[in-house]
Amino acid sequence: MAALVPVPLQPFPQRQPLLPNPYHQLDQVNYHEAYNRCLQCEAEAGTTVTRLMFARCLGYLILEAPTSAGRDMISDEILECKGNRNDIEALAQLYIHHLLRLCESIVLYSFVYLIFYQSGKIQGRLLSQMHILAAHS
Repeated sequence: MAALVPVPLQPFPQRQPLLPNPYHQLDQVNYHEAYNRCLQCEAEAGTTVTRLMFARCLGYLILEAPTSAGRDMISDEILECKGNRNDIEALAQLYIHHLLRLCESIVLYSFVYLIFYQSGKIQGRLLSQMHILAAHS
């Protein structure tokens, strides 16, 4: 069996501002307007880290949506907030707590499982602990 070579984890970029609006205002009206609202929230956030995170989360969800249906959904939800900062931040919190954290726990669970499986040290007790960890993440 080949030995595992540890791969250093790259630090998550802490201060990655949103890119300029890439959506055409005539052909991609909803995307353009929703992304502009994210840019506006980011500009209004100043140096408040939490507010910056909320604005950037929604902006990057628009940019990185894997399908146009996903991009449509997030754009429509942002536009439904009608520019209300509290509603936009609540929407961002919803995505952070129910989508991004889910992905984070799945990656963590998969990574830990792979490490122990490959090293031949996986045990039933450890697996049950990993299930508990994944359930509470």
